[in-house]
Amino acid sequence: MAQRTSELILAAESSLAFLAQLQEEEEHHEASTIKDVDMTSYEPVATRPEVSRAAKAAALLDVLEAASVEKSVKQGMAHVKVQFPDRSVEYVDVDAATTTVGHVLYLAWAKRQSTPKPSDAPRFVGLFQGQEVPSDWVLLDCGLALEGTLHLQLASSSRSATANMRPYDHATISSISNAYETQSDDSNTYNNPTMHRAAWIEHSVRPEEDAFATALDQLYTKLEMVEDPNQLCQQVLSQYVEILQNEIEARVKAGVSSSSSSSSAPAPFSLQHGFSFQNKQPDPSVLLNELKNERNTWRLLYELRDLSIQKHDDLCVLQTSSQLPLTAASTELDAIAALENRNQLYALQKTVLKWLEAVAAENVVATTEKRHMHARTLKQLQRQRRASVVCAMDPDGPLREGDSYVDDDDAEDELDLLTSVWHLLRAGKPREAADLCIQLGQPWRAASLAGGEVNGACEGDDGVTRWGNPYRILWKHMCWQLADATDHASMAKTTSLRARELERVIYAALSGNATVVLSSPTCASWEDHVWALTKAAVGHAEDDAISHLLELKAQSTTLALELNKDHLRLYRSFLATTKAVGGQYVSSMESLFADVSGSANATVRDQASHPHRRIQAKLVSSRVDVIIRDILARLVDTDDKMLFSWDLGPSTHDVSPQLLRFGAHFVLFMKTTGEVFDVDAGHKVLKAYLRHLVQHKQFKLVALYASQLPEDARAAVYAQCVTAVPSHACLAAIAPFCSPPLFAHVTKTAAEAMMTMPHASDADRIGALDILCYDESHRAEAVVQANSLARYFVLQDKQSSLTPLLAALPPDTLALLHRVDFGDRADDLRRAVREHLAWKAYVEATEAYDAWRSLVGSRRAVSCFSEEEAEVKTLLFRASVALAALIDVLHFEHGWLLHCGVANADVLRARCLPSLVFFAHRVQMETLAQVERLQFYPAAAIPTMTLALARDALQLADVVADEHYRVYTAFSMDETRHLLALLQQSALAHLACAP
Repeated sequence: MAQRTSELILAAESSLAFLAQLQEEEEHHEASTIKDVDMTSYEPVATRPEVSRAAKAAALLDVLEAASVEKSVKQGMAHVKVQFPDRSVEYVDVDAATTTVGHVLYLAWAKRQSTPKPSDAPRFVGLFQGQEVPSDWVLLDCGLALEGTLHLQLASSSRSATANMRPYDHATISSISNAYETQSDDSNTYNNPTMHRAAWIEHSVRPEEDAFATALDQLYTKLEMVEDPNQLCQQVLSQYVEILQNEIEARVKAGVSSSSSSSSAPAPFSLQHGFSFQNKQPDPSVLLNELKNERNTWRLLYELRDLSIQKHDDLCVLQTSSQLPLTAASTELDAIAALENRNQLYALQKTVLKWLEAVAAENVVATTEKRHMHARTLKQLQRQRRASVVCAMDPDGPLREGDSYVDDDDAEDELDLLTSVWHLLRAGKPREAADLCIQLGQPWRAASLAGGEVNGACEGDDGVTRWGNPYRILWKHMCWQLADATDHASMAKTTSLRARELERVIYAALSGNATVVLSSPTCASWEDHVWALTKAAVGHAEDDAISHLLELKAQSTTLALELNKDHLRLYRSFLATTKAVGGQYVSSMESLFADVSGSANATVRDQASHPHRRIQAKLVSSRVDVIIRDILARLVDTDDKMLFSWDLGPSTHDVSPQLLRFGAHFVLFMKTTGEVFDVDAGHKVLKAYLRHLVQHKQFKLVALYASQLPEDARAAVYAQCVTAVPSHACLAAIAPFCSPPLFAHVTKTAAEAMMTMPHASDADRIGALDILCYDESHRAEAVVQANSLARYFVLQDKQSSLTPLLAALPPDTLALLHRVDFGDRADDLRRAVREHLAWKAYVEATEAYDAWRSLVGSRRAVSCFSEEEAEVKTLLFRASVALAALIDVLHFEHGWLLHCGVANADVLRARCLPSLVFFAHRVQMETLAQVERLQFYPAAAIPTMTLALARDALQLADVVADEHYRVYTAFSMDETRHLLALLQQSALAHLACAP
């Protein structure tokens, strides 16, 4: 019953979502019939009858009963509808949390292609709510869990995307909200552009970036609290690996395959391939490989640090095996243990080998099907029983007599087994490889793989119980020869030849014959080549240590089998052979990586140039300084001659955000652990990632990553971040990482930058004051900047902007300033407050004048005395308020804008005061004219009112001529003549009104 109820709820919610889509489609159809309408702002209103809606709703409910839709919704997937311009649609079921926008569009496009190829897919750009969507964003990042619409169109490098669109290049993707198990916001949200921007900002980063920032924040928070910082750092590295592993698994689960899988050759690295998100659709497989490469780098760093922490005091550089602490009583296992515990280079190589095998273990998929190997061939031979048919069924039979009699399916089984054995050996699982051979009916092969076990004995029974292979070196010698053997001309089948090649590589790897491994097409990646050479070096070091031990034992006894002279001679001969292959790398890993970089294999050479592989090679040698200076810094700053600055403007490099994030975390981690490197190079790397975060308006992450920079660098970065995201939320994120003086400097710098931007609007400049008003202690600076803006607006003849400018300051500003003791700045503050009051009086005067003027311009005809009386009272009230406000400016205490410390006060007064005088005269004279035109008012009362108005207009001469306020100094000669003409009119009016 509960399941059925849940299904009904899902169906109901889905139907509501479909009804919302139907309404949107109907409104779009109606809007498309209206010409000359701006579609970006027009909001159509549906007018179709409800009968049609009900019919279509019933049809949609029928669609909901489709099994595929129900199944996808129940599993939490998004049933995404892709609508093309011809109103035809395609549906794809995807995981909204892991599927990218570009991948969804490709899936819809591929459904319409007969033979879809990723290389043939057009490049698209997504637009959501008027904002561009990078194609590598997942659907959930774009807010498609809500009832939004994502528009995708063909990208263009030379013209705008809209201008270059073809009919089939535009598609609309809409989602069913309940498939994400989230509720849709109120529809009014989508009509608020401010809320659009705020919601958009929160989804501008990759999913793993927030998790990395959280781990870094925990490192800084706990670093001073823990007793063992090394353990904390290891935990952070483990978190990095886990974050990336979770993201990789999510992408693999979503169907994204790696380009370096076993079915295809690894793709060479190209800095332009898959990273230019703004100009091309990123390949999901490239992004997946980048995640794997980064995870492998962090995992290697974890293993190397773990080795250093665990064996820091015991390891040293040994030149020869004779320096090992061995005696005649030691066993071969003791020799290997001494080598691992004392020889630094051997322990390092074993760590690298362990890391490479762990990386390879991820892709191991061994066959588990139980089979009787060569059973079909045997049955076929038993049926024929002819003398001409070869009946050799031993393992070497096909090598001697050809493979013509081997059944094709048996040959395929042999190839599958050897492929699985190779993958298990490559992953460091030789025991599992031997067990697989036994399981699949080839115990002889399991025995051939197990001959390399070191000889040993139990301590409790005087060495009676022994294990391992005392003739281990003989076994390795035979494996070497088998790998070198190339006589398989009698084989003709491709499957048999491939199986033989795999067999050669397997035994070459077991014996340390790296030359054969490297020349085989089976070993086709950088990791495979490094593993082969490292395994050869490790094997040579072990054989050399055991040889030294046997030489010691031979000095006291020759009773043991392995101490016979022929055996020791074979040991020395084999060591001489392997020294030319793996022995040259025993004392240096740098030469090993250099040889891999110069490999004859072009793919391996290209992969060796990948930043992460270059970093991994230098990590093994502990060259942190080279990693930061020559690899990471060079990627983001190719011009070393330019003087470094913290300007986060547009960059010329094209490095992926993933690599930028890795570089920033690598630099910060190495700084935390006390590694020595070029500080300027580290700052370049951090600057590149901070630029990326600022461009995407991720102020919370900017605050964290810049917190470890020097104070001047933090000031520059935080100021640019606030300039890019001028909001209280941004300031709140930055404030905890700033001292009060630094925070004051940041807000002031950001506000000044916003006010002086060349293309900034008046609204942007006024909005900058909101930054200064965030902290009450910065309110004085807000007043100073408001005064500066007011002067700017007046000089630009934008007096209308003064009203919103002063409204931007909180009402309690002057009260706060009155309570604060500014010490040495008190005089400057008093002058700033005086200037602010002057501008405030000016704005109040202009507002009062505008209110009077609007009243005069909107007067209507009256029909009786009572109506006329009410209008006259209102008119006279507005006139008196306007006149009082204007006189307040003209008679401002000690002169308007005088004694305020304003350098260009005379120019500002000349721009403002004459117009206020003319406004005052106009208020009185036009009010006088309005009174004279009264129809129902008593005639005896009109002269009394007009006389007072004419007298006040004439007294403006005294206001202007007052030496205390010096208003007359603001008048030019032309304005003075105009004023005298106005005063003459006032005098004539006064004479006319006199009794």
